[in-house]
Amino acid sequence: MNTVTCTDVRYVCGRDDPQPAQAYVTRIRNWGDVVTLATAAMEAATAFTGADDDFDDVDVTVERFREDGVWAAQLPDTHQ
Repeated sequence: MNTVTCTDVRYVCGRDDPQPAQAYVTRIRNWGDVVTLATAAMEAATAFTGADDDFDDVDVTVERFREDGVWAAQLPDTHQ
């Protein structure tokens, strides 16, 4: 597991200047998948991901924690 959280970044950077700290947190959240995959690759660990097929062609071990994508789970069932 990646040991740095957005809360850590926001707290430490925010002591000097809150505005850049929030920008860093936003950037980290936008890079979430990249950080997950990079951490798994560097540590020879498993990346826990959602059901998205974005991770099908990556060279790390992936374990999905759900079968359906977030949006697919919210769509009405029209195949009745």
